[in-house]
Amino acid sequence: MRITTGIHTICFTLATIAVSPVWAEDSSAPPATAPDPSLSETDKRLLEEALNGETILIEGDDSVQPGSAHVLDAEVLERFENDDIHRILSTVPGVYMREEDGYGLRPNIGIRGSGSERSGKIALLEDGVLIAPAPYSAPAAYYFPLVTRMRAIEVVKGAVAVRHGPNTVGGAINLVSNGIPVERVAAIDMAVGGDLYGKVHGQLGDVGRNWGYWFEGVKLHTNGFKVLDSGGDTGFDKNDALGRVRINSNPDLAVYNQLDLTLGYSDEVSDETYTGLSEADFAQSPSRRYAATQLDKMNWTHWTARVKHKLELGDKLDLNTTVYHHRFQRDWRKLVGFSGTRGLAEVLKAPELGLNSIFYGVITGQNDTGSSAEHLVLGTNARRFASQGAQSVLHTVKKTGDVEHDLSVGLRLHLDEARRITRDSSYSMIGGVLERDDIETIIASDTDAEARAWALFVQDSLQWKGLHLTGGFRAEIIATSWRNNLDPSSEEQNELSSVFIPGLGAFYALTQHWGVLAGVHKGFVPVAPGQPPGVEPETSFNYEAGVRYGDASFRAEAIGFFNDYNNLKATCSFSAGCTPDMVFSEFNGKGAIVAGLETFAGGEILLGDLLEGLSAPLRMSYTFNTSSFDQDFESDNPQWGDVKKGDELPYFAKHQLGVHAGLRTERYEVASSFRYVGATRDIVGQGAIPDEERIDAYAVIDLAFHLRLGAIGHLYATVDNLLNTRYAVSRRPIGLRPGKSRLLIVGYKNQW
Repeated sequence: MRITTGIHTICFTLATIAVSPVWAEDSSAPPATAPDPSLSETDKRLLEEALNGETILIEGDDSVQPGSAHVLDAEVLERFENDDIHRILSTVPGVYMREEDGYGLRPNIGIRGSGSERSGKIALLEDGVLIAPAPYSAPAAYYFPLVTRMRAIEVVKGAVAVRHGPNTVGGAINLVSNGIPVERVAAIDMAVGGDLYGKVHGQLGDVGRNWGYWFEGVKLHTNGFKVLDSGGDTGFDKNDALGRVRINSNPDLAVYNQLDLTLGYSDEVSDETYTGLSEADFAQSPSRRYAATQLDKMNWTHWTARVKHKLELGDKLDLNTTVYHHRFQRDWRKLVGFSGTRGLAEVLKAPELGLNSIFYGVITGQNDTGSSAEHLVLGTNARRFASQGAQSVLHTVKKTGDVEHDLSVGLRLHLDEARRITRDSSYSMIGGVLERDDIETIIASDTDAEARAWALFVQDSLQWKGLHLTGGFRAEIIATSWRNNLDPSSEEQNELSSVFIPGLGAFYALTQHWGVLAGVHKGFVPVAPGQPPGVEPETSFNYEAGVRYGDASFRAEAIGFFNDYNNLKATCSFSAGCTPDMVFSEFNGKGAIVAGLETFAGGEILLGDLLEGLSAPLRMSYTFNTSSFDQDFESDNPQWGDVKKGDELPYFAKHQLGVHAGLRTERYEVASSFRYVGATRDIVGQGAIPDEERIDAYAVIDLAFHLRLGAIGHLYATVDNLLNTRYAVSRRPIGLRPGKSRLLIVGYKNQW
């Protein structure tokens, strides 16, 4: 594609930096060709700062951040050994998720009313680099990094999230991968569980004074918790491998250089479907899957390459430059409907009504395909994405009198592309088995989308006595193009736009432990390529204010937020219930208000008076949300339709509660997780939610147990959904879909 040109030039530029004279050692330093294999403690400290400091978006003490900021460190991530990002984020206030497959394979994450569909309206990053398949051309996150190999997860909201972009309405989530260690490490993590769950995770790393490397690989497998009418697996296989090598100058030099090369590969084959169940079938057996979904399958591969150069000029100035290239391709074959005019959703809403009973019999495999209208259509969404670019961040710390400035200036050139081809094939149900028809496969759509974006951000965080003030802006120029390859006569659509996004946040320490915060920033989500002229970007002005308590071991806060949308935008997808001809269409939602209250408390409560070394880790969050459109309008978006003033947003629970609590000693730990999500709407509305549009509230309890045996290793056991609660997570796109049933996992890990 056209946009791939220029990346090789950028890579050559970085290579030139890597071999430039600035890498020269001083005469007193050991030569780089003969590194000392035993690093001093000073070297380890300096290397650790150089290797890992730049990957953290939340700089300094998170208790004085001028906005909502949360870090889930390795200790939190390992407590429940979760592979599912939905469960991991359950104690972060203001973040809401819509489960889909029970395993978090394709997360739906929203922040402060941004909309959760495929996490398409948040800034999603890995090690500070945009990681969605095509963040501008197709931001829907059908790919999500494997959280099993992450050492931390950061969530930032409010004005401090402006710098990350392009989406700034809700906030940013940064997944921090394992870095090169400061000493030789080899580790293994193995687990087995119900539904033939299996995990193998290996890690190996080493370091010298002027070099280092890190390799890790993960394999996950399960047969799935759903039960096909026709028999067969409903689970997945995932593989993930990453390698990182580094060369660097001596860490104690006044001018420090570091060059990292990261290569990664991952793939997934999952027997997943978009088709849910009728009300009656869900009540009887929520984990059931109809025979007509027996061939549904997702198959994807993802490649990543990053070259990162770090230059430190003393301890007050550093420059980080990253060149990145990601490729993602997926093919998802899934049941989409009948060859006639009758829709799957229509049948499942009333399977006993009239002719619906015949079509329902075909779906369940009880009836063979009869008339031509009863043939089943399976659509394969073939997608090819590329995302690449270069970004540099110059960071300096300067003190002027009593005022300390922490200034960052960043530039990013980003290019991405999306090739979308949809093929529809016809099948017949014969004796409960789907058989391919002689009807020729139809290419339903074939489009290309491209985007080029030039972004600049400036952010200054200053501290004066008890005041911490962060202000800055983000400016972007975005050029997009789109073409319909099925219509040679159609012209390529080209658009050029620009945006200026300011933000300001403040925290003021009232006492040593208590402080107040406030912030305001502009929210923005760009228009995807190929939209009609009337579609406008999503824009809003977002406000927050709150109070925070923090000491060495405990933090608590209450923050209110108010998002005033000038235009709330929706994107159509098949997972949202849109018909194939509407997929990728965007809709203006006009003005809306989203507001709420986020509360959080977490830390380590010491209980040494009861038992020596005993402590109680705690994380607890509660979020109250409210939303409303501020005018009447009609929309072709199936989740909106005929909107009335005061209507609430769909899939946006008013109440959410997450609690992680436990007891631990040096050797033992037991922890429990409680997650409550209030009732939500399937489509917009107000007042009491009709039964046919309601997703009931649910509560889920998980447990974890750890036994640390020193050099022998570490044993753990987890139970997801301890009470085997049966609950629905969605009615989209076709019928009710279940949350994961009870799953017991036992594992062993060790590190040498």
